[in-house]
Amino acid sequence: MSGLCTDIRGFERERYQAMQTGDVTALDQLLSEHLLYTHSHGGRDTKQDYLGALNRGEVSYETLSHTTDTHDAVADAVILTGTMAATVRRADGIRQVRSVTSSVWVKEDDEHWRLRIFHATSV
Repeated sequence: MSGLCTDIRGFERERYQAMQTGDVTALDQLLSEHLLYTHSHGGRDTKQDYLGALNRGEVSYETLSHTTDTHDAVADAVILTGTMAATVRRADGIRQVRSVTSSVWVKEDDEHWRLRIFHATSV
């Protein structure tokens, strides 16, 4: 595995940890301003939408685990695929989530790598 892909997998682990602990500050550093986050239920969020919901306590992750099964570096992007399982608390109740996921990390103008696209499909 290339050093770059190892780094991105580390960022992905940091992101999932920050999601579970509700660390909006850490997520703010890891997510692109251009983020498009597609949930397994089909809803989409921008970075501001997603962080706002976490910050207001509208969504929280009681449990969260993930795998990264594949990675592919292309130009200034790294594409990861994997799985995610979570117990998610929302205003309408607690939901068990099991999904296959795709994440696209990009090297932005400031030379930092950030999550640009996340897509989850329920399984």
